[in-house]
Amino acid sequence: AIASKVLGVCQEPFVLNGQTLKMGLSAGLALFPQHGSDYEELARHADAALYAAKRGGRMQVRCNRGQDAEPEVVALPGSPAPVLPDA
Repeated sequence: AIASKVLGVCQEPFVLNGQTLKMGLSAGLALFPQHGSDYEELARHADAALYAAKRGGRMQVRCNRGQDAEPEVVALPGSPAPVLPDA
């Protein structure tokens, strides 16, 4: 739910120095303790999820499921609830 809210805010155009701008977002998540018990392990999982989000296109958040599985999409623009990838 939080990831969807962050994406929603990032989708909104904003004005800076008289110019309307729009920003994109790719993010990776790792959860404690599911994805690691220390900083290094959590950072590794979050980094893997971030790169998967970048490969998948802008405006998405992915969460690493661990092992060698592809990180799942947890938020896309306009989606109020977590979104799971197609099987």
